[in-house]
Formats: sequence, C-alpha cells, structure tokens
Amino acid sequence: MRQILLRAGRDGFPLHASPFRVLAEQCGASPRELLQQAQALQAQGLLDPPSARWQECVRRQRWRLGFGAQADLAALTRLAPELLCVLSIEQCEAQGPQAAGLPLLWLHLEARERNLLVAQRAQLEAAAGVEARCLVLNEVADACGCKEQQGPCVDLALADALERGLPIVANPYAQLARQLGDRSERSLLAQLRNWQTSGLLRCLSMAPHFMPNHQPWASLLLERPWPADAPLPSGARVHVCRPQPGPHPLWSYRTLLSIPGEGECVSRLPAELLTALGPGPAWQSQVRRLRPQVRLFDAAASSALAEMAAACGITATAA
Repeated sequence: MRQILLRAGRDGFPLHASPFRVLAEQCGASPRELLQQAQALQAQGLLDPPSARWQECVRRQRWRLGFGAQADLAALTRLAPELLCVLSIEQCEAQGPQAAGLPLLWLHLEARERNLLVAQRAQLEAAAGVEARCLVLNEVADACGCKEQQGPCVDLALADALERGLPIVANPYAQLARQLGDRSERSLLAQLRNWQTSGLLRCLSMAPHFMPNHQPWASLLLERPWPADAPLPSGARVHVCRPQPGPHPLWSYRTLLSIPGEGECVSRLPAELLTALGPGPAWQSQVRRLRPQVRLFDAAASSALAEMAAACGITATAA
C-alpha cells in the first residue's frame, strides 16, 4: 500500500471525488485501509498532503542573488530557509579563471510579483551587510494565460488552498469545496481538470515529506543564446539573464547554463558549440534545495511581503 501512495506522489493524486477508491483499485486494498495508511504516514511526518505542482507556464519571476566574500554568508544561510521566496542556496566550491570577483553564494528566488522579490532582497541584503549582485532570469510578461483559462492567477483562493495541501480524508475535494464556500465538489474538480488539460497544473502530488537536499551543479555564463536546435545535456537548465538594475562590467553575458553533477560545464559540451556560444566565467557548486517549489499563491505571506514592499515605496512593476 505504501508503494501505491508513493506512486500517487510521482504520477499524480487522482482528480476524482473518491481518490482513495481509485488508488485502492490499483493494489487490491480497501479504500479505508489505504486512507488509514496515508493518515498514519502523515501523522508520523513521513507523507505530505496532496498539493499542487504548477507547470512552467504559470507566471512567476525568477532572480538569482549573488553575495561575495565581504557578505555575512553565515547569516544568509541561516535566514534564507525562513523566507517565502527562496527556493535554493548555492555555495560555490570551485571557480574557473574568468570567475574572479563572482559571488561565492547564490540564492535562487521565485515569486509571482516583482515587488515580493524586492522586499525579500532587502531582507537578505540587511542580513548580509552588503548589496547583492542580481541576475533576472527568464523575464515574463506582465500577464499570463490564466485569465483565458480561469486559471490559478484568477482563482487565488483555490490556488492557495491547493498549495497548502488537500486534507487526507475520503472525499478531500468535497471538504475543500465546503471550506472555500463558493463552489461545489463537481465544479471544483471540473476546474482542476481544466487547469490540467490547459497546461497550467502538472498534478497534485502526495509525496514523501520533503527534506532539504544537496546536489552538485556546474554553471557557465555564455555570450550568446542557446541555439533552439542544440540538444541540452541531461538535466541541464538554460536561462536568459540580465543584471538588475542595469549593465555591469561582469555581466556582459546573457545566458546562464547549469548542469547537475560533478565536473565542469565546458568538459560536457561539444567544442564547436562552446566556441560558437562564447564561453565566459564558470564555477562548480553545491546546491541546497530548500523546498520542492515556492508557494506562489500563499495569501498570508504574500500580503505581509506586499505591506513591507509598500512601506519601502516599492511598486509591483515589471523588472
């Protein structure tokens, strides 16, 4: 039964009025037995409740904040896990010859609105005692496709509830509909299926309790964009990036390539492709993932950050 529950985390929690009945059919157990097993695992802190995993098309801003040797790096690593927008901490372990002067510590932040990132950047800079180097990754338009699909950016109450997690009960969608108070179980499930088919919601994941983890990564700045027809190394991520608030001598590069695993980026790319892209500074690091994803729709935390941003005179304009 435990394997069936873990598979529900990997493949998605059923969008069905009686999801444990659907899962029970896969293992021969009764729905009651499977539900009791899930509740026991949750009580032991071994299983997180089913919660939303959004697709990349859901609007968000991504920043990387870099801090050098002059910063209080210990204070940053203590503060970062407490902040809403911080997804991971990257500690540089080795730098290439062109990387002199680059940050030793990077923080990866995500949020739906730029003003939330600015507010948390201010908190981090206060703890560090110095200003951060900021790279804006994959800038997004002011609007996303949620309005046409009545997606999560439109239905904030439902999105927030899904990020917090469904109750582990026999009929979780009915209970959530009652909590929200403005919809039926049928309409709530129809909405979720619509989000999934329109590419906004990847799945609801009922996964083992997330524990922060470390993974080696190698990164490389490039002068030119990654070609659309060039295959990426396994697990690699490419970001278009620019310095914020404006140009900086160290940031003449416009593409950031990151590859998981040991070894330098340059050793894992074809020589001809590397030359064509204009390789720049490279570094190897340990990345500590703090959470499976940032809660983009956390209403209470977003409201507190918005108030902080307003007190600082920050508006929600695009970066």
